[in-house]
This record gives sequence, C-alpha cells and structure tokens, in this order.
Amino acid sequence: MIIRTESLRRWVAAGSSPVDWCEENYTVSSYIAEFTNTISNTPFFTIPVLCIISGVWRSYARYASLGAYVQFFLIFMVGVSSAYFHASLSFLGQMMDELGILWLLCFSYSFFVPNRYRPKIFMGSQSHVIALFVASVLTIAGFAAPQLNAYALFIIGTPVLVMKVCELTLYRDPVTAKMTQVALGCSLLGICVWVADKVMCSFWISLKIPGLHNIWHILMSVSFYLDLCLFAYWRSSSDIPTCKPTMRYWPGTTVGIPYVHCRRSEPK
Repeated sequence: MIIRTESLRRWVAAGSSPVDWCEENYTVSSYIAEFTNTISNTPFFTIPVLCIISGVWRSYARYASLGAYVQFFLIFMVGVSSAYFHASLSFLGQMMDELGILWLLCFSYSFFVPNRYRPKIFMGSQSHVIALFVASVLTIAGFAAPQLNAYALFIIGTPVLVMKVCELTLYRDPVTAKMTQVALGCSLLGICVWVADKVMCSFWISLKIPGLHNIWHILMSVSFYLDLCLFAYWRSSSDIPTCKPTMRYWPGTTVGIPYVHCRRSEPK
C-alpha cells in the first residue's frame, strides 16, 4: 500500500512533470504554477459550452453526424486537462493534456475527413474502430516514452494542415475559403509560437514576457473549432447527399461563432 501511495504521489505531485514551460512559476498565485498558461485555456471551455447551450449544431447532429458533440466533449476535456497541467505541473496533468489532444485528433479523422482523402480501410463505421485502436495503442506508447508525445502530436496533426492546403489550392470552395485561410494561419502561427517559446525562453524572460505558450492555447482553441466547422462542412457536402449544409453564424448572421446547419432533402 505504501508503494502504491508513493507511486500515485509521484504522478499527482506538483512539479512532478519533466515539462516546464517558459512562464515563471507561482509568480501571480501561490496556488497556480503557470498562471497565464492556465487561464488561456478558457476558450477550450467556453466555445463547446456555447455551442451546446445554443443548440446550433442540432441539425448537423440530426442529419449528418453526432461527431460534433463527441468533438465538443473532447475539446472541453483538452481544456480541463491543459488547465490542470499548467496549474500543477504534475505528470498526470501532462499526460492528460497530451493524450487528450491525441484522442481529439484520432476521432476528428474518423468523423470528419471527407471520403476523397480516406483510404478504403478508413471508410464507414470501421474508421471509428481504427481510430479507437490507434488512439489506444498510442496512449500506451505515450506512457512508455512521454518525452516524445508533443512531437508525435505534431506528426499526427500534419495531415490536417495538408488537407486544408488542398482545399485552398485544389478544390477552392468559395464558402469556406476565408475560414480555411484563417484556420490555416492560426495553425501555422501557433506552431511558430510553440517553437519560439521553447527555443527563445530566456529572451522572453528578459523582456518580462511570460513566454508565448499562452498564445499557443488561444490560437489552437480557435484552430480546433474552425477545423471542426470546415471538415464538418466538407464531409457533409461531399459525402452525405441528403444533407444540405450551409455555413452560418451565431448569434449574428455574418458575425459570431460559425457552425454548420443542415436540412434534409430527398435524393433525386
């Protein structure tokens, strides 16, 4: 029992994670290790909650896929996990944060990637089984080599960037062109910010800037949600013939939180 208690303590103890971002610890609050890195996760909470409360994705869930609600849950959990990690710098928080993003990416592929990008083995409900298997295997691997998790996530997320570039350059849908540019810009800028925080930490500290990882959180929360909107639209418009998707905004008609609205039509 003592051994188990000590093992658990090593997981949840403050500062037990080998990862420590650029922001100086406990400078704003004696209870929160990295204050700005913690509160910058707020969009991960607010966006899914607003979407669910407003019910704007209800038509998509009815006529296209329940995957949007699965993604809302996973995005919310990424925010919870990231906030917990940066507040405590515990090893458990680190694993929850990184593996939460892993599961979000895996099920993003299975629910929302249009068929034109899918291999034959990744079609239909079989794609969810494969996503579950891959996420489970990589979760086990993540515990075996946690120092590689962040870099593995960049590799797993690369196809999302490639598909957005393809949509801009090959398919050129005018409905989603501007949103795709914004989403791609957020993703690329976020990667630059993540790297800059890693390799230029002493420079930011000399300027009394608490690192750039907090900006990464904001950019990624926006990018994750815009990617959800874009891929949900592309998937439903190309692969679900009875679904008539339109890109709408809430609460305004042209400004606000974007979402995909669907209406049923009988196939001819």
